[in-house]
Amino acid sequence: MLGSAASDGIRMTGNEVLIATQHRKDYWLYVIDQCADGRGRFFGAYQDPATLFANDMTGSAVFRVPGSSLKNAPGSNA
Repeated sequence: MLGSAASDGIRMTGNEVLIATQHRKDYWLYVIDQCADGRGRFFGAYQDPATLFANDMTGSAVFRVPGSSLKNAPGSNA
């Protein structure tokens, strides 16, 4: 089904992956699918997704700090 977890997968934030990595077996990922109808349906529950999907996860959490912020921050030599 187009737009479903089965066809599109899901996204986890960098913070979610970090917390999942720190908590391992104590972290569960619950996926609720087809939420557009306001009801959704339970797709699955995955214990320790950081390990379970380690070989399948792609992407990175990259944050940009503007140069002006660096220049104006304590510790700057500019």
